[in-house]
Amino acid sequence: MATYKGNEDLRGIDVCEKFYNDVLKVINENDEIIVDFENIKYISSTGIGKLMKLNDELKNQNKTVKVINVSGGMRRILTQIDAIELLTNFDFG
Repeated sequence: MATYKGNEDLRGIDVCEKFYNDVLKVINENDEIIVDFENIKYISSTGIGKLMKLNDELKNQNKTVKVINVSGGMRRILTQIDAIELLTNFDFG
């Protein structure tokens, strides 16, 4: 099992692109994956788009990711825009 721990809020194109590439690498190299959002308290629309793109990759590889330590504010945002329902290969517990 591999864990990716984000270290900064997902805002700005460069940060979101790095997050996407880092998580994609973990997905490609492991079957069981955890993404830890403890240090990520904010996600921009670009960050949400990167999660959607990662979800497509997870579907293609028939994998899921367990997401832990999602802040209440981030969970609210993702729930309000129905992103959690769309991110079917992410387990938000």
